[in-house]
Amino acid sequence: MVILTMWKWALRTALVLALVTAGCGGGSEGGDDGSGSGDTGSGSGDGDGDTGSGSGDGDGDGGDGDGDGPLQPRLIPGGGVDNGPINGVVHVYAIDAASGAPLSGAAVTIGGTELTTDGSGLATFEDSGLQGAQTVTATASGYAATSFVGANGGNVTLGLDKRQIDTAMLTGSISNWGQLGGSVSIGGDYVLGVILNSSPPILASVGAATVDQPVDMDNVPLNTCVRTVLDSGPCNWTVMARRGGMTVPFALILQGNTNGTNNDISDDVYELLGYAIGTPVDAGSNQNGLNLTAKRKQDLDLTQLSVAMPASTGLEAEIAVPYIDLGARGQLVFPFPVLDASNTRIELPSLSGDFAGGEYQVAGVAVNDDNTVSSTSIVRGASGTAQLPGWLDRAGSLSASASGFSFSPVGDAEFHVGTYLDGNGSPLWRVIVLDPSGDVTLPSAASGASALRLTAFDVAGFDVGDFSLADVDVTVSRASDVQTSVR
Repeated sequence: MVILTMWKWALRTALVLALVTAGCGGGSEGGDDGSGSGDTGSGSGDGDGDTGSGSGDGDGDGGDGDGDGPLQPRLIPGGGVDNGPINGVVHVYAIDAASGAPLSGAAVTIGGTELTTDGSGLATFEDSGLQGAQTVTATASGYAATSFVGANGGNVTLGLDKRQIDTAMLTGSISNWGQLGGSVSIGGDYVLGVILNSSPPILASVGAATVDQPVDMDNVPLNTCVRTVLDSGPCNWTVMARRGGMTVPFALILQGNTNGTNNDISDDVYELLGYAIGTPVDAGSNQNGLNLTAKRKQDLDLTQLSVAMPASTGLEAEIAVPYIDLGARGQLVFPFPVLDASNTRIELPSLSGDFAGGEYQVAGVAVNDDNTVSSTSIVRGASGTAQLPGWLDRAGSLSASASGFSFSPVGDAEFHVGTYLDGNGSPLWRVIVLDPSGDVTLPSAASGASALRLTAFDVAGFDVGDFSLADVDVTVSRASDVQTSVR
């Protein structure tokens, strides 16, 4: 049980990555002819794909209304703001943050006006008095509310996260679990298998509910296998994945040692024995019989990656978590062996075969004991030694009520996200703060909220009047979190 507790702690730490997320659900980009999510405008665009009387921008966005014609509605992938400043017209799309699907019948409010989205997820506000930055909010049954505070664009897309994530159950085994080598001994050595699946991009779930992994009657996670002197049976595993899209099941095989202290998990040590990498499967439904075959590290093509940690922020845990970004197939996170200031090197599968076209990335995570304060820094395109950026400061003077919140903005942050949480830690309302005032009033009370988590984002080149959260997903370099109770 000690070993399994250690795994759960490390997984919790790795999943702090989920704190750095901003609901970037997918939506398809338009084609060169202005098709897809881009609509044709009657004004002059800035690209080559001509359609109708306006010209597209090369991404299929269609004309954006910069000419003499009326502003045309445009869905922004993942959510975002464009075509500012507001001048009498705001087109608002409400979409599912995970899938990008339009939400018909969602309630959208600007000021004191509420409209309902049509079958395409669109609501259009027209009022000559509608000028400058606004608070735009969308709500829908079964979803956490989403607001932009300080949105100043004629096109706004709000991505809403489901209160409870749709999941698919993946089950299988590691077929050669007993032939992997490694040593076991009473009170000392053990072999640990941790079965995971590729996850959405790091920013895919700030403010979103998390996927809980199932446990057995002894509260042992079903996505782990442990081989000890007393247990040398097969490794049969179950993993819950976000439903929809492709995912890759994989396992980390580790040699563990209690370091002579069975009741102290903090000094357990790990050495990589090997990996078991599956093939992409459709997580749109439950999948059974996903048998993995593990390979020892000496039989694998591995690449060594080193991490240079930033100066300490003084929080209780400061680690680095490497992962392989596979694009549409998600990200493979490698939380073991744990990397920190004293253990800085790890061997990862080389970017060939199933990983061709992938990219090494590293997230540094600093977190306090109760997970109410954290900071994260990210390196993309890592190779050799990855130098993590310095930790981002946390917002100060955070105070929250059900009707709003206030804080001292982080100087190096381009925007902040406040997420209201219920008593179970599930999201109720995600508020993306684009103005620098640090003072937010909600259009209605966040009923049932018990806590507010505030995340600050450092994103190079971010423009509050022209951005897509899908683009932010690949440009954010640092983030920080602080949490407080809702009074």
